[in-house]
Amino acid sequence: MTIASSFPSAPQAPGRRPARALRVLAASASLLASAVAFAQAPAAEAPNPNLFPGLARALDYLKPSVDTSLPETPGQSATRIQGMLDRGQNAEALADIDRFTREDESTRGRPGTNVQMLFLRGRALAQLGRRDEAREVYLDITERFPELPESWNNLATLQVADGQLELARESLNQAVRNSPNYALARENLGLVYLALASRELAAAGASAAPLRLQVDTLLRQQGR
Repeated sequence: MTIASSFPSAPQAPGRRPARALRVLAASASLLASAVAFAQAPAAEAPNPNLFPGLARALDYLKPSVDTSLPETPGQSATRIQGMLDRGQNAEALADIDRFTREDESTRGRPGTNVQMLFLRGRALAQLGRRDEAREVYLDITERFPELPESWNNLATLQVADGQLELARESLNQAVRNSPNYALARENLGLVYLALASRELAAAGASAAPLRLQVDTLLRQQGR
């Protein structure tokens, strides 16, 4: 029986050819058997983790013991809460605002001064129908930050809702004084003047009825 080999045959010494040939043949057969056995051996299985409890505990120690997610910035919190208010999630938004305020005050060691959150709180209260509380929020802003026209405008909207037209006019005038280019405040001021005109025309009696009708028509067209 002849076995193919990739190695050239070595020269044999006289008188020892048969024994040496047998040893070479035996060695080649052994190598071939080993190669076949290795090729047929199944792949090694993954170790059972239950057999290495010490390793499992060591890996547990590598896990962070605290939440490593980045916290929201105040601006991101305000944007998220504004979205909640836009979707009508008023109670949830107010709870988040209160939570933010508590954490902010705890960090600063003094009452919170995040103006965005103060405005959002006023809006949340107003949308929940808690107008008295909302008015207090905006009044607080006008006292602490009187230069901000938005707080005067928002205060005026609540005053109009309560029929306090003269107070609303003063608030809007202050907003315009603070920011002459604040178009929304100027528009609202014009509507307040129309509402005041309607009231005065109604008091004038029947003679002013046609003019009052025109004024009221303008107000209705604006959805007021």
